Amino acid sequence: MVTLKDIMTADPLTVGPEATLREVADLLTANGISGVPVVADSGDVLGVVSASDVLTFTATLPGVPVQRSDLSDWDDLPRTDDEETPADYFADYWSDAGADVVARMNDVASPEWDALDEHSAAEIMSRRLQAMEQSVDVCIAARRMVEARIHRLLVVNGDQLVGVVTTTDFVKAIASGALRA
Repeated sequence: MVTLKDIMTADPLTVGPEATLREVADLLTANGISGVPVVADSGDVLGVVSASDVLTFTATLPGVPVQRSDLSDWDDLPRTDDEETPADYFADYWSDAGADVVARMNDVASPEWDALDEHSAAEIMSRRLQAMEQSVDVCIAARRMVEARIHRLLVVNGDQLVGVVTTTDFVKAIASGALRA
């Protein structure tokens, strides 16, 4: 019998609940993985953040206002000679306003617009965890993953996280001959 211990990724990468979504995205990208367990300092698994969670979060953001063609209408409004322009009005709210304000607003990598740095893993993680003991037969685990419609399963030994099994681990096991398709 092939068990989860035989095909799992042992000692998986984890993040803390306070990790920024930028840190999570960078970790996923740098390691070529699609999700990561969120673990408290105590070792308790709190949730999982997947690339699709980050993507879903990002899709709900209003986005960076890079096209301002509709703002040209402001310039066409009639105004008196002593009335300030909209740009002058809003510049008063910035203590460091200057010629670089427009450049800063157009820079999508600027801190003003990096929502991933302003939100944490705890805010978007999935709390509905699927975990199985490392001694479980891979066929049983595969059925659970299909039924739960998930791509990763936490592997535990008692209450300790010892690994993660993903759909990729199943494909690797089949390709190596450890499992028969």
